[in-house]
Amino acid sequence: QKFAVTPALIPDGLISGSLWQGDDPITYRFVDSKPGDYGANEFGDFVAVSEFLGLGTAITNAFAEFTRVTGRSIQQAEDGQEAQINIFSVTDLGMPFLGYSPGGGRGGDMIFNQDDFLIGDMNDIRQFRMLQTMGSALGLDFNDLSRLDTVMGSQQHPKSLVPVTFGSADWLAFQEMYGSELLDPTDP
Repeated sequence: QKFAVTPALIPDGLISGSLWQGDDPITYRFVDSKPGDYGANEFGDFVAVSEFLGLGTAITNAFAEFTRVTGRSIQQAEDGQEAQINIFSVTDLGMPFLGYSPGGGRGGDMIFNQDDFLIGDMNDIRQFRMLQTMGSALGLDFNDLSRLDTVMGSQQHPKSLVPVTFGSADWLAFQEMYGSELLDPTDP
């Protein structure tokens, strides 16, 4: 039995309006060179995400959880298959991360700044930033909600904690956009 998502429960401003259409799996790739949609000098030098300790595994695990909760498959692109979401890093992004909303060209791409992710293991702030980037790539938008409900929120928890998993509002929004496989969306 699937949970019926009530759109009224989804906070305004959380869904960007862009999503991956259809029922086919959403594909992603950890790219080994800067995609052609980016200029040679744009953002600085390319760095493979595979060089980051734990980032690739964290992304793969979060995509698996998304599939479990929504029923919409996200899988690594096969060799020779075009990926909808390209994941890579550069040396001079000017910010810790950048995620594009779903769509053509750069749509869905997840870009990480080398300086913020290359040195050290995954920690809470890196996990939080990775989830924000992924949220953008899957159709969520930044908003003024509490981070207790959504990783996309700007209102910090009183103890300045950062979320390390998607919040209940994120899961409700994902289920509204992509489907639902759980009885209780607040308990993924």
